[in-house]
Parts: sequence; structure tokens; C-alpha cells
Amino acid sequence: MLLSVLLFFGAVAAYYIARYLWELLRVSNIDKRAVLITGCDSGFGALLANRLAKNGQKVFAGCLTEKAIAEMKKESSLIEAFLLDIRKDDSVAESVKFVKSHLNKAEHLWAVVNNAGVVQLLGPDDWMNFEAYTSTIDVNTFGAMRVIRAFKEMIKDSRGRFVTITSMAGRVCVPGLGPYSVSKYAMEAYMDTIR
Repeated sequence: MLLSVLLFFGAVAAYYIARYLWELLRVSNIDKRAVLITGCDSGFGALLANRLAKNGQKVFAGCLTEKAIAEMKKESSLIEAFLLDIRKDDSVAESVKFVKSHLNKAEHLWAVVNNAGVVQLLGPDDWMNFEAYTSTIDVNTFGAMRVIRAFKEMIKDSRGRFVTITSMAGRVCVPGLGPYSVSKYAMEAYMDTIR
């Protein structure tokens, strides 16, 4: 019994030591590796954009409102904030042009972080109309897919990566959040598809 307990705590300690050491590693040439983040109006998107810029990385911050663009531009000269509505094909196409025009010859788009999303607390399925599903899926699933498909060639060229923010609701349905759970399950499946 004592040996089992010691082995367990030893394994836990080894995990945390390995994780600590792994997190000390830094990506090289970070100043030449730009990142696009959707949903930078508030929350995680804005925090990530500011954190990357403070670390010296160029950030393309997709925002839904002009007010958010003004806020992002105040934070750092490394943040290129622009309007992006991931529900609209033309807005996503314009974002590709914007990113390409703001990269210099030494820089490349290294990552896209699909952060934009919506959640509506609606209750049981009987209380919802079909539009609750379509409006949520249009942002959380189809919006992220639009962005991935638009930037896929740039990411392939840079040997970069896509990071898509989903949630536990992408694996376990949450009561009262049916449309959100459906959209996140679908996004998990799409990420598995392109992987």
C-alpha cells in the first residue's frame, strides 16, 4: 500500500516537473511569427492578444466593433486590430487581404486562434426555436470553419497551426445550453477532420 502511494505521488511530481520544464521552452523567431485571433472584443481573445504583444509577437486582432478596435490599438503597436465578422464570407475574405498587406517580407502568419463565439442560456429544447440553433452554429461552427478555410494556405506555407477554442460542452452536453453544445461538438469534429 505504501509503495502504491509513493508511486502515485512520484508520478504526479514527475508530471508537474516535466510540465514546468516544457513551459519554460520558448518559440524561436517570435517577432517574425504573427498570430491572428478572432473575437478580441473582450475576454480571452483580448487577453491573449495583449499577452502575445507584450512578448514581442505581432498580433492581428479580429474585432466585431469599432470600439474594440480602438481599445486594442491603445494596448500595443504590435497589435493590428481590424473589423471581422466571422459570420460573413466577405468579411473573412477582407481579413485575409488585411493580414497579407500588413505582413512584411520577413514575417509570416504562424497561427490562427479561433476564439470568437457566442453562448445563449435558453433552457430545455422545448423552449427554443430553431433560430437559436442556427445563429449559434453560424458563429461557433461555421464562422470558425470560414476562418480556417480562408487562412489554410497561409498556415500550411508557414507550417503553423490552428488553435480553436471549444469547451467541455464539445464533449458533454450541458443542460440548458443545447445550441452551444451542438455547435461545440461539431467544431470538435471539424478539428478532428482537418487534423
